[in-house]
Amino acid sequence: MNKILLAFSAVLAGCVSFPKVVESNYIGACLELNVHLSLLETRKDLYKSNRFISKRRTYGKYSNYLGVLEQGSKVEIDRVLAAADGSWGKFLRVQVKVLDGEFSGVIADVPVHAPYHPSGKWTKNFTLDPNALEFNEEIVVPCD
Repeated sequence: MNKILLAFSAVLAGCVSFPKVVESNYIGACLELNVHLSLLETRKDLYKSNRFISKRRTYGKYSNYLGVLEQGSKVEIDRVLAAADGSWGKFLRVQVKVLDGEFSGVIADVPVHAPYHPSGKWTKNFTLDPNALEFNEEIVVPCD
């Protein structure tokens, strides 16, 4: 019985330790949107913040449309998080802070190569190295 409780405790501890903020050379990097994107409000348990930036204007019953982030808007990489999903395993999440416009200061998750993220992914690669993210220039480019 003690072994079962110990195993259960280890699994539970692993579950609550994710997502975990990780160091990345991209923290603070400024990116400019190359397309118009929607800002959505979501359930906090759906993504790790309650805001999500997407090409889609809706995410069904799980979101509310807040408005548009115009092409040319600037965002800053706020956090990179290590996360895990039972069927996918480990992956990274990225959160950005909007720097200008109506939604300045809002922090939101962005779609990357992670479980269940919609198309219009901001990264071109799947990596567990937070310093090896390759951003999709169809979506974002480095600020001038």
